[in-house]
Amino acid sequence: VWDFGRVRALTASMEARASALGETATAARGEVLLRVRESYFRVLLAQMQVRVLRANLEARQLTLRQIGALAQSNLRSTLDVSFAELNVAEAELALNRAESDVRAGEVDLSAAMGYAESKQFVLSDPGDPAGPLAASADELVTGALGQRAELAALRQQARAANSFAESEKRQSLPTLSATGVAGVFGFKDANLRQRYGALGMNLNIPIFNGGQFTSRRAEAELRAQAAGQDLREMEVRVSRDCLL
Repeated sequence: VWDFGRVRALTASMEARASALGETATAARGEVLLRVRESYFRVLLAQMQVRVLRANLEARQLTLRQIGALAQSNLRSTLDVSFAELNVAEAELALNRAESDVRAGEVDLSAAMGYAESKQFVLSDPGDPAGPLAASADELVTGALGQRAELAALRQQARAANSFAESEKRQSLPTLSATGVAGVFGFKDANLRQRYGALGMNLNIPIFNGGQFTSRRAEAELRAQAAGQDLREMEVRVSRDCLL
């Protein structure tokens, strides 16, 4: 009948925990999307570098052929030819490294997208962001604190811990319960009333339980304080990441 709001506080704690799990799932999805985007732009950058370095290699090979022709005509020295060959070798080495970066980036992108095997991608430049950029760092911090899913999950966890601590606090209060019964006899007797009913009330006042309720209340309050501290630490970390 009445428990001084203990069940209500416990229900609020469970609802907050369910919301925290939902926000955790949203944060996990955001991390996956972030990893895909990071891998995407890494591969896109490496592919652009390959195109630039391939053009650089072709230009240096052309220069080497020109210097070689001039050297055969005794218009350039063999030292110039050696330097041109060195430039070509450096360009080939840089191109090989860029191609290796492309392959490594494609492996990361394939894994981030959930493919079991590495795939080759032809990526296009998405261009500049469509939306306007924040005017100041304070706007970035405010937006991050309000939109980050991991922060929302920690807020719900802190709320659940506080509600559970309130429930444990009210556990030492009395509870009032009622039991009722009613029915009808299956046979009719003139000496008996055919219908019957009864109602009983029970008031439970917890007094001596070895300090169990006190210990559980203290544990719940400490857990609530720890959840609040975790939330503040994450807020500081998010603010720091936005300002760096």
